[in-house]
Amino acid sequence: MYKDNISITIKDLKLQDSGRFSIVAIAKSGQLPTKVFVLHVHDLIRDVQIEVNDSWLESKNICVFHLRCLASGDLSPSYSWSGDPVQTGQNRSISIRPAESATLSCTANNTVSIKRTNRTVVCTEKGPSASSGTGFDLKYLLIAVGVGVVAVVILGGSLAVYCKWRRRTGQDESQTGITVYEDVNTDGVAKVSGSFLLS
Repeated sequence: MYKDNISITIKDLKLQDSGRFSIVAIAKSGQLPTKVFVLHVHDLIRDVQIEVNDSWLESKNICVFHLRCLASGDLSPSYSWSGDPVQTGQNRSISIRPAESATLSCTANNTVSIKRTNRTVVCTEKGPSASSGTGFDLKYLLIAVGVGVVAVVILGGSLAVYCKWRRRTGQDESQTGITVYEDVNTDGVAKVSGSFLLS
């Protein structure tokens, strides 16, 4: 602490040292007015990255890119995006047409450091195979159709084998069912024995 101007120098600060403080000084003539100050502690910005999520808007034939700028180090830096117009904030969205590209630059800064990074995005037309507005993907429809065809083939083959087996079994039963043996006794009465098919 410097007595001539009642100022202090603080070293080795950490982020958690931020806060509201007051200085109370007492002179020979009495207590001096209390000085209140807010201390903001900033860390150096170590790195900046841009996360990208894209989607294909088929109705307008454009790609929509959602970008998010992330800085490591300081917990609450300020963000700005280059371009026309310049935008501030951590998030930005752009729309471009197929085969077009755009390079965006995000800058993170605080009172002690500044970092910048670039990211290039390219619009690739997804075509009719992309997800439609109904939210149903065409690939799931193709899978369902394929499974249905396989099921029909298996069912049809099983039914054909069963019918052929049934026809052959029916013929065997009809042939054995009409076999009749007849014995004639001396008293003139016929006795019939054999296999019969009951229906």
